[in-house]
Amino acid sequence: MTGLHGLHVLAGMGAIFWLLVRSIKGHFGPDYFTPVDFVGLYWHLVDLIWIFPLPAPLSGELMALACRITHGSATSFRFRVLFWRAGRRSS
Repeated sequence: MTGLHGLHVLAGMGAIFWLLVRSIKGHFGPDYFTPVDFVGLYWHLVDLIWIFPLPAPLSGELMALACRITHGSATSFRFRVLFWRAGRRSS
């Protein structure tokens, strides 16, 4: 999944570079800026689409990594989260 996103990011970076070259040459102005709008929409669409699938599989691993960095162990954090969730379900 990240490889697919990476390809889209590379395509977006290429499009932004293409816009940069064309804008330096003076191809865009107040009367013609449609490619700038389309590339901006593409870039933000890739960003918005990525926001939703990325956190789901990585959120637990990122929390565990943060725990390892701050507390030295992720296991105790995982147990605390499991017991907290179990306690909330029973009440």
